[in-house]
This record gives sequence, structure tokens and C-alpha cells, in this order.
Amino acid sequence: MNTWQFVTPEKWYFEGENAPAAFNYKDSVLYVTGNPSEAGSILHTADPKKGDWKPVASVLHGFTDRALFIDDDGRSYMYNGSSNRLPMELVRADIGSCSRGK
Repeated sequence: MNTWQFVTPEKWYFEGENAPAAFNYKDSVLYVTGNPSEAGSILHTADPKKGDWKPVASVLHGFTDRALFIDDDGRSYMYNGSSNRLPMELVRADIGSCSRGK
């Protein structure tokens, strides 16, 4: 955390995003999008400063404050929610194609 550097992308596509999340995965940055309509997707780039984002998963519906979990076996999941009344939701997300050169 001592070596973080703020990066302003040359291009930015994400207007109206709600509760986005970013993750470091292999040699890419994953960006989990979301908006109040509960639609979103997972994008990746090997160069966040350039801002050349590519989709790695189809549009995901029904999650508003999503996050990503990558298990030790390489499988990835999107999860959402947690409350006193509703359970956490979980769906499989395929991010296997997001590393550079693939």
C-alpha cells in the first residue's frame, strides 16, 4: 500500500457507475462495473493508464454492489449482498481470458 500511484486514464467509458470495484489479477486490472439498474460487467486491461478496457464476462444482472472472488483453484465468482433478511448471492464469472497475450 505504500507504493500506490493514482492513475488518470486517457479514456474513460464508465458514466453513471454505481459501486465499482477494481482487482489486480495476473498481469491485468479487472474493473467490475455496476449501475442502479443492476446491470454490469467485468472489464480488464493490462494498461490502466491507457484505458483500453476489454470485456471478459457477459453483462451481469441483479447485482447492485458486486464484488469479485477468485478462488485458489482459479474459478471466479461475483457476489452481492448481505443483510439481516436476504442471503448473499453468488454467480460464476469466467475471467480466464483476461491476461495479456490471450
